[in-house]
Amino acid sequence: MFLLKLNKEAKLIVLGGLIMRVNSFYSIREDLKVYHNNNKCTEGNNIEPKNFKHGTAGRRLCERCKKLNREGK
Repeated sequence: MFLLKLNKEAKLIVLGGLIMRVNSFYSIREDLKVYHNNNKCTEGNNIEPKNFKHGTAGRRLCERCKKLNREGK
């Protein structure tokens, strides 16, 4: 099992090359009202480190993350 850091707070766990879990994270920018939990989400991956925060902050799950999760990706 490998533990890779996305940054200081969010971690993803890789087992045999498959991603098992990504901790929830969001952007502190006021215009972005969603959180992410899928490392394949392009919107989540584009969050700048200065705007990154661990958790959900009571926000709704990103639609792209929802779709990826449903599809098992």
